[in-house]
Amino acid sequence: MRIYQTRRHNKDLLPHNVYMQMFYKLRDLPRLRAALHTETDAHRLSCIRQTLAAVDEACQEMRSELGVRVYDGFHALKAYDSYDYFNYMFKRFNEEDEGPCKRTWSSYKSRLLKKIAEKLNIF
Repeated sequence: MRIYQTRRHNKDLLPHNVYMQMFYKLRDLPRLRAALHTETDAHRLSCIRQTLAAVDEACQEMRSELGVRVYDGFHALKAYDSYDYFNYMFKRFNEEDEGPCKRTWSSYKSRLLKKIAEKLNIF
């Protein structure tokens, strides 16, 4: 899988190093959630809690931003990982509606990463 962000017509474009930091933070979430219960160092524990809180807040904001266009069970991180899930969770208001395209999914991913970076004061 290629790791890149769309550069043309992307209002949420992040610098490459910030984009990669956020990408790897999302990939590392299962380990961070497991470490939350086993970590003893106070500084590491506060960093883990801060990261998890930022991700959760950004996911809630994305869910509220999409509003009535998605179903109630929409999970922002699953939508980040899978275009099929992202497409499946969008409501179709008429029979001709085909749902969101890959460009919409790409902009969604950039927006989510930018929100997380802003919450962590990285960008």
